[in-house]
Amino acid sequence: MKDQHRTVRVISALVVGMTIGSFVLMLLDNQSLSAGTFSLDQLSRLAPVRTEIAKGGSTADWDGIEVYYNDGSVFDFEKLVRSSKSQLHFAIGNPAAGKEGVIKQTAKWKNQKPCPLDIEQGQKIIRICIINDAGKSHPTNCQVSRTTELVETLSRLHNISPVRIRYPVNWQL
Repeated sequence: MKDQHRTVRVISALVVGMTIGSFVLMLLDNQSLSAGTFSLDQLSRLAPVRTEIAKGGSTADWDGIEVYYNDGSVFDFEKLVRSSKSQLHFAIGNPAAGKEGVIKQTAKWKNQKPCPLDIEQGQKIIRICIINDAGKSHPTNCQVSRTTELVETLSRLHNISPVRIRYPVNWQL
């Protein structure tokens, strides 16, 4: 009888301790508690990265890759991708638009054109924009995974050295 009470107390303390520890870790990770767990299921439903790259030809010689976040003001993912004024080649969707991890190419990639700023500087950089949710400074795990896969594929296809790949300051690999 004495051992049963002790076992119940130990298991209860263990459950309480693990629950509190989980909350502390989530708070330190700057993730909201409602963000949920990361699932490979959502990745398996997305089109392969190679498919999205191949839609545009791949004839140009590129010097580097730059990954950056938007400022959270983009609410229409499709409009951003179709815009002739966009200064990017690929956009990676966010959960708010219901397109988490979706990779879309812009007309600049389809036509293999560098951005105007790069032309002025004599460079040809592939620009990848991660669409943030307003008010969040970190991409989701799905966005990180898809971005990493896209960058690795592009760097292999175009022989871009890792030193010519730039990520945001707070990028999580």
